[in-house]
Amino acid sequence: MIAGFWHDSRLMSLIAGLFTLASVMILSIAFVNWLIHRPMFDLRQMILDDQSDPINTVSFQNQVLPRIKGGFFSIDLQEVRQIVEGQSWVRKAVIQRSWPNALRIKIEAHKPLAFWGDGRLVNTYGEVFVANLAEATAQRQLAKLEGPAGSELLVSKMYVDAGRSLAQIGLHPVKVLLSDRYGWTFETMNGIRIELGREQQELGIEDKLVRLKRVFGSLKQHLMEQIEVIDMRYPRGLAIKGKRIQEAS
Repeated sequence: MIAGFWHDSRLMSLIAGLFTLASVMILSIAFVNWLIHRPMFDLRQMILDDQSDPINTVSFQNQVLPRIKGGFFSIDLQEVRQIVEGQSWVRKAVIQRSWPNALRIKIEAHKPLAFWGDGRLVNTYGEVFVANLAEATAQRQLAKLEGPAGSELLVSKMYVDAGRSLAQIGLHPVKVLLSDRYGWTFETMNGIRIELGREQQELGIEDKLVRLKRVFGSLKQHLMEQIEVIDMRYPRGLAIKGKRIQEAS
């Protein structure tokens, strides 16, 4: 039987063909492996698309490029994305290869909305992030927001919505505080503290702001210099507090 095996020309041709194919495949794999590790495919450059301040291209490359492992073909783009999104001011990143030895990176940078109470920043999506605070205030002064853990989006939205409403009567919030009992307090640029209290079914925060806007013209005309606190927590009215108002009474 064994002798017949060696004299079967068709079978021997098939085996020889298989060995030849296997050899070609092994050589091809070895060649490809040799090729992709050539120095010409070592990553040497990062191209930042839609670059926006405060991300510095040179500093960014110096921080990220040494941490990337692999060449143009072997690089793990998911791992690179995680490294890039871990950098200061980067909210999201899209990573693509750029022939023959570069990465093209499209970055969405954080846009700071305000300071968050524990020393971090909150962006325009209501997400808290860590960055250089001096860079955040390079363009404009930022308000300060505070609230319980997990309330960042809620406080950010209130700051934007209520801040827009208060700005119509010349009161610009510089601090918004949400207490542990979910009561709202605003401090304005001109030093007035506004106590809005809790959102209630029969009297919402927007209702209180409408009431304040309705009477503020009269308050501004007669008591503006004396007002320190406007307390809107009353269901049918408001209270005005101030040192000189107390002395006059």
